[in-house]
Amino acid sequence: MKKNFVRMMSLLAVLAVPFAFSSCSDDDDTPASYSIVGSWTEDDSAGSEMTFDFTFKSNGTGKFVVTYVTDYTINGVETDSDEYDFEYKVTSDGAKEYLTFMWDDGDNRWFSSNYQYTITVTKTSFMITLRSGNYYLFDRV
Repeated sequence: MKKNFVRMMSLLAVLAVPFAFSSCSDDDDTPASYSIVGSWTEDDSAGSEMTFDFTFKSNGTGKFVVTYVTDYTINGVETDSDEYDFEYKVTSDGAKEYLTFMWDDGDNRWFSSNYQYTITVTKTSFMITLRSGNYYLFDRV
């Protein structure tokens, strides 16, 4: 009887070993959330004749600057720019983040007021997806 008891306890010990070295999942599996606050410049790797720059302030206001080529000269490229002030808010549904602009002077020709654009923000980049599915990629300045 004692021999069976020792065998049973040994068997239970062997069966318990795999559970001794396992653990629950780590709560740090969720991706880090980064703030959109700061200055961003368009990733112009395609060599566009127009670039976009955003500055988002922590008070919910910002500036959008469009810089474009106006004339090619012998000594280089001349540029000009337009600036637009806006208010913004960032919301989340738990799976995605959304950016909504409220332009001081109504819609501009690139981004609409009161439309939720899907955004992705990392430590070094920011992507805004348009209604068409096209997107703009920005680098943190």
